[in-house]
Amino acid sequence: MEAFVGMGVALFSGLLIGLERGWKQSGLPESSRAMGLRTFALIGLGGGVSGLLGEAWGAALPAAIGLGLTLLLTVVYWRSRLEQRDAGCTTEVAGLLTFVLGAAAAAGYPAQAAAGAVVAALLLQLKAYLHDLLTRISAAELRGTLMLLLISVAVLPLLPDRGFGPFAALNPYLIWWMVVLVAAIQFAGYVLVRLLGSRYGILLTGLVAGLMASTPLALAFARLGRRQPELAPTLVCAILAASSMMFPRALAVASLIAPGILPTLAVPLLGMTGLGFGLAAGLWWWTQRRDGADPAAPSPPVSNPFELWPAVRFGALLAGIFLAVAAARHWLGDSGLYGLALISGLTDVDPVTLSFARLAADEQSWSLASRGIVLAALANTLFKSGLVAVLGGARMGGWMLVSVTPALLFGVAWLVW
Repeated sequence: MEAFVGMGVALFSGLLIGLERGWKQSGLPESSRAMGLRTFALIGLGGGVSGLLGEAWGAALPAAIGLGLTLLLTVVYWRSRLEQRDAGCTTEVAGLLTFVLGAAAAAGYPAQAAAGAVVAALLLQLKAYLHDLLTRISAAELRGTLMLLLISVAVLPLLPDRGFGPFAALNPYLIWWMVVLVAAIQFAGYVLVRLLGSRYGILLTGLVAGLMASTPLALAFARLGRRQPELAPTLVCAILAASSMMFPRALAVASLIAPGILPTLAVPLLGMTGLGFGLAAGLWWWTQRRDGADPAAPSPPVSNPFELWPAVRFGALLAGIFLAVAAARHWLGDSGLYGLALISGLTDVDPVTLSFARLAADEQSWSLASRGIVLAALANTLFKSGLVAVLGGARMGGWMLVSVTPALLFGVAWLVW
């Protein structure tokens, strides 16, 4: 029965890929169709037979049959190119892959072969979408994607996973893994901004841009609010949405590092998230009712999705905070950590979140780490509100202060409690 199952999967692979290829040529005259449903089904079945014979007579037999098929497909390709002036060889490569999948199915890998056939058919079907995607990707986006893969796939596995330096606070693998984590979150936010743009309005733009970083958005929209005061309440909605997105982002990052901290940290961060989003939605509803129309949404401040040197600087900053946290805890105790969280959180919450989450190794330290992360989030929110007041003017600063006050009071109340 194993042999019959393998042959069945080999035939299925050929039929599935042939179905896609045949559908692609269904509008052409029959005389000009190259390889369709029947041809691919026969190639898959032939691969299955060669896989079975290879188990009995050795791997040289399916290799020789595969070589013969390669020569045949090469002849088909050159004839197609001469007659139709088509330089593409996707169909011929798909035929060779169908043979290999059929042989693999008969050789004892039916599940893997079936999965490969499904993926191959999907890739063939997505031709138009993938080609359109290539035309919309900029050089910076392609470079950013490759750089992100470089630091995650190529660099990360090479780093030692142990502590170095004073207090053994510097773990190269852990530091770089956190750099990769934050870069991946920011890259996902960039992709969402590129996909959604601002066509769904300022509020959604701020929400999505907040996945990358809320401070640059606050700076850009504050300057825009000074130039266009009539948009001040609407822009505050976007800044408030982006700032509120910082809280669940910090919760997600901390939970990935220390899952045990989730129940302790969820109450303050989700509470501030709910208040922030609720006030942003209320202010948005009021502006829409007042204006009666959705004003043109400005484009979010979107930079390159990923650059290597900012990641290196972030890693150096993270290493410095790791050292500072270890030294503060050694020399000053827990009270020194809280002051460090307040100061470091003014500029960026992510390094503080990662550093304090790393401290939450057991239940006794969960409360300490949670307080530090909440303090950093409060300090960062106050800092952004001050920037909006300075750059956007008193009116926009007033809107911002009124909007963030409930979330700030909730966070302070949780700390006191």
